[in-house]
Amino acid sequence: MDEAQSNDPLGAKPETTPGAVLQAHSSLAAAPQAPRPRRWLRRLLALALVPVISLVTVELGLRFLLFSHNPTIVERTQWTLRKPQRFANRLSDDMFWALLHRWGSAARDEASVPDPITGWRGRFSRSANPYIHARVGDLEHRQPILLFGDSYAACTTSAADCFDGLFRDSDRIDDALLLNYGVGGFGLDQIYLTLRETLKAWDTSGLAKPKVIVSFFLDNDLDRCDLSIRDFPKPRFTVEDGQLVEHSVESPSGSAWYERNSSVFDLWTWRWLVHSSHLLPNKLQSRFDGTDRHREFLQEAVPLLFAAAHEELASRGIEHSFLILPGEVALKYPYHTWREPLVEQSLTDLGVNWVNARWEFEQHAKAVGLQPKDYFGTEGRAAGHYTPLGNRVAMQALLRAVDGDSDAGRRPLGYEPAR
Repeated sequence: MDEAQSNDPLGAKPETTPGAVLQAHSSLAAAPQAPRPRRWLRRLLALALVPVISLVTVELGLRFLLFSHNPTIVERTQWTLRKPQRFANRLSDDMFWALLHRWGSAARDEASVPDPITGWRGRFSRSANPYIHARVGDLEHRQPILLFGDSYAACTTSAADCFDGLFRDSDRIDDALLLNYGVGGFGLDQIYLTLRETLKAWDTSGLAKPKVIVSFFLDNDLDRCDLSIRDFPKPRFTVEDGQLVEHSVESPSGSAWYERNSSVFDLWTWRWLVHSSHLLPNKLQSRFDGTDRHREFLQEAVPLLFAAAHEELASRGIEHSFLILPGEVALKYPYHTWREPLVEQSLTDLGVNWVNARWEFEQHAKAVGLQPKDYFGTEGRAAGHYTPLGNRVAMQALLRAVDGDSDAGRRPLGYEPAR
């Protein structure tokens, strides 16, 4: 090859020395590569979706079993799965009572005589003015004694064995007449509202100034204040800045209440876990099932309700007393929960007369050798309520209340409040 050809760049061959080959491979290695698919991220996402899809499937399946109208599904679940206590706390959760109406387990969907203020009315309401007792025509010259309360005051016994019947048979009938304003299913909040509305009606009635006994069932009447539906939709109070705030009845019927307040966002799987699985520790259980919130609310609301009732009566110069009616559990386990100490301390702090019928029951049981269960019915609507014997024993406490006696500062048979 001559010198001219060797200097021609177009005719020159590329250099193929070992160093050049290594340099070429290094350049290729350093060149940017196309990003590889993030397979590990997709796998992680797929793993995360598995429990979500499973939970959604379980939730949809549970909803189908709970709310399907298919006759076969209804028949197979109504005595097993469709139990309100499996999904809600009966003391503090409206949903417990709403489900009774939703599943047709409630005795009636709507009260026989609905009331826009108290929710429903009792047997006493038969006049044009619903808060003037039907028997005021029997007063004549006698002083009226108004007894307010729930079914423990209204009784599930015969009329003759109830408090007004027992009063008619007493030696006091010549001077006074007991008018029973008890209404089954009422809570302390409804008892207060009935008292308030009755006193308003009494103000313009021209009737003699009454004595008033405000009774309540210790085991359960306080708890009912935390509900806006029970036997039927009811009013309720909340506490804001230390003051009671009244909320009126939302709907006339239980099913209508459910339709208004239920939501697609209710998680029934979570409700089952909290109320039926028994998997949660006690502290978490009481937090999630509403027990802690319920107690805190009542410890604030109950003293305010007592104070509101006392103010209604004291402002009119009406002599009054509060009557505590213990149920079987309260008699069997004295001062076992926070309810009894809360009630007694609240009434004592208020400076009012109050009587706890526990004293009469324990004295009677000790004298004749009976157990708490012997004072309560066991069947039908009488179950858990005072028998005729129970009413007669409680009547002695009621008469003490009428006479202005008070148990403030006295503990029946030496019992101390639970701490």
